[in-house]
Amino acid sequence: MPIRIRALSLAHAFNQTPLFEALSERSKASMIKDAVIVEHKESCAFVFNYGVIVFWGMRYDDEQRLIDTALEYAQAALSEPTEDELSLHVKPEATQIQIKNDQIELSELDDMIRLALSHAIAQSVKLEEFELSIARIIEETRYIPEALAKNGTVPLRKKALSKERGKLFLTKSHIHLHHGLLDTPEFFWEYPELEPYYLALSRYLEVRQRIEVLNQKLEVIQELLEMLADEQKHMHSSLLEWIIIILIAVEVALFFWH
Repeated sequence: MPIRIRALSLAHAFNQTPLFEALSERSKASMIKDAVIVEHKESCAFVFNYGVIVFWGMRYDDEQRLIDTALEYAQAALSEPTEDELSLHVKPEATQIQIKNDQIELSELDDMIRLALSHAIAQSVKLEEFELSIARIIEETRYIPEALAKNGTVPLRKKALSKERGKLFLTKSHIHLHHGLLDTPEFFWEYPELEPYYLALSRYLEVRQRIEVLNQKLEVIQELLEMLADEQKHMHSSLLEWIIIILIAVEVALFFWH
């Protein structure tokens, strides 16, 4: 019977230590590196410190209880969580990990293999959160290049432009500060024998390619906003030059009048 795997990105981050203590009081919990393992009967879940939970074969009501607990220790909980689902089949005849149509086939399965696979799934669903955030920024700033092409100017004040640049920088910093998202997790430094499971699923979910595309989109938006900032600086300096010219002209006129 296939095992249902469900991943949810719930927040920008979890306060991991107090969350682990709270989970330990209610369930059998342990911590490995940046992941908390929560065991529940024959199912389990992995809670990652960057705001993601990966459930393995849990019932929805058990999942919801864990989600409610995790949100009590969340930093900047998301109004619209992102999620993904896969399934896993254990087939003794399988010689290596096989993934097709969101179905994973393995010859054996234990908690450490689950954790290795969960790292890739968690990265993917967290990346989806960033992709949606960038899509919103693109939609919000779409009028800027359109206005430039049509009118040659953009009705955007300095404060509004600074806000747009701030939102972009915030999103970019969230992406690059999550080292577990951009790099192979430190977990595999101690357990290199589990890395092939992670790499196989990470390749299937196209984590590396999606990060590159995301960075390219960020760079395009950043170039556009920096160009507008430079233009506003130029307009400001031009205004100051005209004010100086007018003041000099007035001073010369007063000199000849006297």
